[in-house]
Amino acid sequence: MVKANIPCIYLFIYKVFKSKSNGRIFIRYEDVREILRRRLHKIPRNLHYEVLKEMEEYNLIKRLGNTKNIKYELVGKDIDKLINQLNLPI
Repeated sequence: MVKANIPCIYLFIYKVFKSKSNGRIFIRYEDVREILRRRLHKIPRNLHYEVLKEMEEYNLIKRLGNTKNIKYELVGKDIDKLINQLNLPI
């Protein structure tokens, strides 16, 4: 299973994104920035963009919009089973 090779940090961030989106499939960029800054505050901010790019490569999220109105779509639907098996905290 290819999806089992996703690093746990990305699964954790995806779970936080899902909880912040309140059941919707979209999350605003402002919310994404807030989550990354609060949860990954020890990591330099320029690496936050790399985290988002790699999450897109693993098909967990999809970036939508232009530079003034960015949204992320949560597309990792079958990842929820893997997250529940790992029992990650929020």
